[in-house]
Amino acid sequence: VYARQMYNNAAIVKGLHLANNLINGCALCGQCEELCPENFSMAELCLSARQDMVERGVMPPSAHEFALEDMEAASGPECALSIRGGEGGWLFFPGCQLAASRGEQVEALYAWLRDALAGQGEFAPGLERGPVSLLLRCCGIPARWGGREELFARQAQELRQQWEGLGRPRIMAACSSCLSVLREVLPEARALSLWEVLDALPWPEGASGGADRGTLLTMQDPCTARHDTAWQDAVRSLARKAGMIPEEPPQGRDRTACCGYGGLVWCAQPELADAMAGHRAGGLPHAALSSCIMCRDRLTGSGKPGLHLLDLLPQLAPLAHGLEPEKGPGLSERRARRAALRRRLARVWLGQELAEPAAGRLDLVPGLLEELERRHILLEDVDGAVAAVEAEKAYFVDAESGHRLGAWRPRNVTFWVEYTEEDGRWLLHDAWCHRMRVPGSGGVQENGCCGEA
Repeated sequence: VYARQMYNNAAIVKGLHLANNLINGCALCGQCEELCPENFSMAELCLSARQDMVERGVMPPSAHEFALEDMEAASGPECALSIRGGEGGWLFFPGCQLAASRGEQVEALYAWLRDALAGQGEFAPGLERGPVSLLLRCCGIPARWGGREELFARQAQELRQQWEGLGRPRIMAACSSCLSVLREVLPEARALSLWEVLDALPWPEGASGGADRGTLLTMQDPCTARHDTAWQDAVRSLARKAGMIPEEPPQGRDRTACCGYGGLVWCAQPELADAMAGHRAGGLPHAALSSCIMCRDRLTGSGKPGLHLLDLLPQLAPLAHGLEPEKGPGLSERRARRAALRRRLARVWLGQELAEPAAGRLDLVPGLLEELERRHILLEDVDGAVAAVEAEKAYFVDAESGHRLGAWRPRNVTFWVEYTEEDGRWLLHDAWCHRMRVPGSGGVQENGCCGEA
């Protein structure tokens, strides 16, 4: 039935494309294929439908544009960084979301890996010691999930150039989505999971700070590691070494369920993604142990106590997070944390002092930040909108409230801000956006209808 609806959606020339929500509401996680007795894959069907919509120019920009902008920012000059440890050896690829959520742990783990892998000779069959490089950036999978194959190919080419510039090291990845991409676009790098490397190294003395020994933790396998038994086994081994009791969930390993991050559902249909996170959290009997940072952040955001695997490593014990439900950072904070991690690592390992971001003049009324997060609006964008509106005096004043209102379009999105001035600072009362070109907004006069909506 779904396949027929999607075919009809593609065949329509005029009229409502009723299957757009179905197509963009798939996490592309592959669980359906595992559960279906005929192994029918809705993921393949939905991804091909997205690629077709992009190719024909009918994919609404509002569906994935914010996620694609975040991908570009994570790989851009403010957040991306490469540190060459030496010729060959290893490349630690933490992934852009781990860098955004657990930058301090990434920083400490990189320093520890450099020491642990120094020297020559094997530390496990097929695994040799050597210098450790680091690459902070996005792997490009949001472009693949969004059906934008040309953009994905460009990201892959950038990855290859940076990998070659680092001396063609073997890659260890902390993100299963990154690992799937790296194995596809850089097969020569013989990428494997960070957990396999850590499990093969001598276990350091000390206790983990995330939970008491003997704690029962239900495993949450990331959906992009669904068929990666080496990943799954290493995670369970590390949990046991830390003194935990890893429990298999009712649906785990090759039948694991997505947390709602996969396939850009979190961007296209946030309410559906939240429901997916809540459903997955409800299917885990005890506190969750995740080896994917987005699984951990989304499950705890649903009220499920849980840890990320880094919280169990003795070498990172002072930086461990506890079992109490703790929401991960918001969209604006994630962007800021990536940039802060880049500045710290550049100072420590490259001797570069990078400029700190300029302090803003913007304050928010209570509760507005949560609403901006829900609308996928970054603080830097509303700050830029107010600054642009004020510079051009392109606002009007609401007669009843006295609030100033104005619009700004820096790219294919129009931001609207409602604010007042108080003691030389701007107090933001509300903000919203349209991912379209609104004629006249931001001082740009255009003819015709809104277009690109």
